[in-house]
Amino acid sequence: MRKASAVKGSSFKGSQIGSSKVGPSKPVPSKARRAKANKASLSEAPGVKVAAPFSFRGAGSEWPQLDRDGQKGRMARRSGETGRSMPDAEFHQRDRGIHPPAHTPVYKTSVLRSPRIPLWSLQNSLSEVTGPTFSPDELGPLDNDLLRNYAHDGEPIGEQIIVHGYVLDGNGTPLAGTLVEVWQANAGGRYRHRNDTYIAPIDPNFGGCGRMITDERGYYFFRTVKPGAYPFRNYVNSWRPAHIHFSVFGTAFVQRLITQMYFEGDPLIPHDSIIATVPDKTAAERLIARLDLNAALPLECLAYRFDIVLRGSRQTLFENKLQGS
Repeated sequence: MRKASAVKGSSFKGSQIGSSKVGPSKPVPSKARRAKANKASLSEAPGVKVAAPFSFRGAGSEWPQLDRDGQKGRMARRSGETGRSMPDAEFHQRDRGIHPPAHTPVYKTSVLRSPRIPLWSLQNSLSEVTGPTFSPDELGPLDNDLLRNYAHDGEPIGEQIIVHGYVLDGNGTPLAGTLVEVWQANAGGRYRHRNDTYIAPIDPNFGGCGRMITDERGYYFFRTVKPGAYPFRNYVNSWRPAHIHFSVFGTAFVQRLITQMYFEGDPLIPHDSIIATVPDKTAAERLIARLDLNAALPLECLAYRFDIVLRGSRQTLFENKLQGS
């Protein structure tokens, strides 16, 4: 298969410009005073703050609590300042320019996969737009722990890591109750699939699949091993960089989005034929998870943060929605 793209995960750090009412009984503020007020307002802009290092749940410590001031709060304050009612969120037009075209010969399999005639628009059925709904009760206790959910007689081989982040809409509002599914190759670069014939061995204690539901803050996390790179039949010596596949479910089957997450510092990323199909390089950057030492477990494992943004200027690139999310 991420971008959410994340292309890298995105952090929403809002800024609020101060405003002054000007009326007949109130003099117009001087330019210097307006600049000073704006500077003070910007310095108090809400952002994302990460707590101290933590341990994986089940090891006696809690996951980090990230505080963020949502877009709705900023809009409400603006409404109070101006005395006018304002919408809770803004509409973000799709940026179709960040998506690769369906036919990209640099990625050879797209030649056969891409359509040759215009697509038909089909009416969705009621079941497609009203379900499914997901509950944490439907998930197993180890579904978000890929180190243990398939283990039989030991731990998987490879570098253990933590991946965490938020699912956000285009205005930075967290989306609770979102089903996030992940799948990946093992540390040697091989999938547990009968069609994968790479020479790397199958790990008997690693299945490579997991799932989780975002909490009320839109937050998700899971433990896994860092996947290995593997060759694929594109050119003579084409390799895929280490990556994890993501699926994000909305409130209906037709709202499923799929992407891939890559790792910061991977030297294979500039050589990947699939990433090369993305015309907007900033969009490709948003598919790369950043090293997060604040969430790492000292003397145990590193952590990577990958926020998934559904729409807007910081949108994660989704491979199954080339027309926009």
